[in-house]
Amino acid sequence: MRVVDMLALTEPQKFWVEAGKLAVKAMMSGRSLDHFQIEDTEAVLAGAMKQSDKNRMKLLQAGVVSELKRMLAEDAVRLFRTPNGTSVAAAPLVRYLIHLFANDPNFKISARAVEPSKARRKIVSHDAHGRIKSFLEIEESIVV
Repeated sequence: MRVVDMLALTEPQKFWVEAGKLAVKAMMSGRSLDHFQIEDTEAVLAGAMKQSDKNRMKLLQAGVVSELKRMLAEDAVRLFRTPNGTSVAAAPLVRYLIHLFANDPNFKISARAVEPSKARRKIVSHDAHGRIKSFLEIEESIVV
């Protein structure tokens, strides 16, 4: 287990963590990130933009993970109390899947029409001495 002390982060690092949390809130509500604006001092913004891409993504991901965990834990408690309720995560996941269906060439459903083939099923029943009492042969259509 890894523990991150949020107070040990510098202000520019906190900026990216908060941006990650904000991205989750935007996704869950179906809004664009353009609808949100983070305001901070010029020094903090300049320091945040100077972060390396690797460090920036690591901090952003930490914010995303922490906010998702918080929201999903609250959602689990709510669903435990009302089992027939809708999960908070359902709507964003559906939107994401619809986006994948529309835009990702690797996420296409492939289907083909096949003619059903015939299969014979034999039903045999025996009497008490092990002799065949009845024999029934049924032909069924199956898709393989």
